[in-house]
Formats: sequence, C-alpha cells, structure tokens
Amino acid sequence: MHLQTATSTADSSAQALTLPLEQVDKVQRVDDPTLPPGAGFWVCLHDQPLGVFLVADNEDDADAWADALMLCAYIVQTRSAQTLAQALC
Repeated sequence: MHLQTATSTADSSAQALTLPLEQVDKVQRVDDPTLPPGAGFWVCLHDQPLGVFLVADNEDDADAWADALMLCAYIVQTRSAQTLAQALC
C-alpha cells in the first residue's frame, strides 16, 4: 500500500510510504492539533507501537482511507496478499 506523504500531490519530490498490511493492528481517526491541516488518522502497526499518522484532505476521505486500510489488512491477514491482489484486479 503506497500513500502520498507530501501535503500536495503536485509536489514532484514526494516519496511513497509503504505500509505492511500484515502488520496493521487498527486504524482510527485522531484529532491532533500537531498534525498538518486536514483530517488525521493513525495506523497502529504490530512492530511499530507508535504507529503512523496520516492526514487526508477531509473527514470523508479520512474515513474512506481508514475503512480501506482495515479491509485490505483483514484480507491479507486472513487470506493472503495474493487474494487481495486478485480482488483488486
């Protein structure tokens, strides 16, 4: 799973973030004033207790990302990454 880490998609120097779906414990919305403007959410990973904080443009997008990440993580954890790849093709 690759997510844009820059605040703007027009930023050509932006790097991709890779989240190992088999490591995702939970994803939840956060209201943290230290995050950039937008709707923040937190991804808790097995091997990274502090997790990863991400920011979407708005609350609907953050909810959609959280749902999509949890669904994809569930498929990878209960079936396989190949099952997810087949479902997305």
